[in-house]
Amino acid sequence: MKRILCLAFFTLLSVADILAAQPTKSISLFNGKDLHQWMAWTKADGRTSHPETVFEVSEGMIRLHGKNNGGYLMTKKSYDNFHLSLDYRWNINPLFVPQKEKRNSGVMFRVDRHAPDSWFPRGIQYQIKTGTTGDFILIKGVTMNIGDKCYGPGESVLVARMKDATRPTGEWNHLEIIAHNRHITFILNGVTVNEGTNCSATKGRILLCYETSPIDFKNLILIK
Repeated sequence: MKRILCLAFFTLLSVADILAAQPTKSISLFNGKDLHQWMAWTKADGRTSHPETVFEVSEGMIRLHGKNNGGYLMTKKSYDNFHLSLDYRWNINPLFVPQKEKRNSGVMFRVDRHAPDSWFPRGIQYQIKTGTTGDFILIKGVTMNIGDKCYGPGESVLVARMKDATRPTGEWNHLEIIAHNRHITFILNGVTVNEGTNCSATKGRILLCYETSPIDFKNLILIK
């Protein structure tokens, strides 16, 4: 009996080792040159498969700015479980003046590809905003548990960050989203700033939001 138990134990260990040894897949969502993996949408003109006509790529950055009254870039593909990392900074070039006092943007994810295009489609947003970067925004019915409380459903449900880890305006910030099944973690500059479980949204596109505050993105890496 002891021999059988030992064999079973080592078999389980072997399976665990095999699973742990499975290589992860790293995907670059931006090659520093063009937006071929993305589409764009704006309030004024709707969706376009030529995002370079809406937003700018220069100096190895995606630069969201312009006179349109809001929009976003969205990936052509959908993703479920992933670890997304990117760098962002507010564009403080005086040529691009924010239309609002508080700079505002965000990264959305698990946006249902079958849902109609709209301003803030159903999904989850990692809010990037002066004074509140790291907040969850659960949009159009998404629900999630944070601590011992369930948030949502609602049109736009905000759950405040746990900590502030932002750097001064104009400096680069390193943002991470870990989406593992129904567990979501937000990290900013190496600090966990928000975390939730039992998320109702499970798969979808990734969006970079332009909310009339000029912002730059680079080094967009997704690990599956």
